[in-house]
Amino acid sequence: FSKGAASEALKEYALRGLVTVKKTKPLVLEALISDWAKRGVQSPKEELIIASEKDDVFELNRLSQLERRAAGVLGENCVRTAKHCFYTGDRVLITKNSRKLGVKNGKLGTVRRISPIFKKITVVLDSGRIVSINLTDFPHIALGYAITTHKAQGISTDNAFVLAGGSMQDRELTYVQSSRAKKPTRFYLSETDAGEELSGISRQMAKSRKKEMAHTLLDPELKTSISF
Repeated sequence: FSKGAASEALKEYALRGLVTVKKTKPLVLEALISDWAKRGVQSPKEELIIASEKDDVFELNRLSQLERRAAGVLGENCVRTAKHCFYTGDRVLITKNSRKLGVKNGKLGTVRRISPIFKKITVVLDSGRIVSINLTDFPHIALGYAITTHKAQGISTDNAFVLAGGSMQDRELTYVQSSRAKKPTRFYLSETDAGEELSGISRQMAKSRKKEMAHTLLDPELKTSISF
């Protein structure tokens, strides 16, 4: 993928059953979550979902949380914010730096305790550090079952489930998506994005926008950009 040989690479993934193509976007999301749930419901830390679009990430997080709630692995009560409802056991993502709390944008963790009345949650970051967060003072937390490709840079996981396609797909993003997992990476896409025999998505994944991405992938909170 990093050299632009997307067609050859995708064929190898497809031969191993790691490429799923469905007729419509809702069916693609359904297939991805169904596969993720086989291990992700019990071990979400090592089963990471990656997508390029923020709206897709939001929906995938919602569906992942529903799967875990249905399985009874989350707490009964939650702390609500404008966009999210956090339960004990949820995976969460820090979305802004805070010197006061000692947390950085892009860090993942798991909710250990909640206090709905005071709108507080206690999070065990993947580094092992424990931090107590008042969501009224610091609302910059999102669910962390699914994250954007930008946020996935530098993260390592056992298995990755990638929602591919869309206007942002290119060689650089594909490299990030395909290199997060120590074990299999699975790609999911619609027939429209895939094209005949994966020709459409292969062209997108092979096209480099390296010069443009040096600017567009710059995250003002991370203070860095993706290097290739």
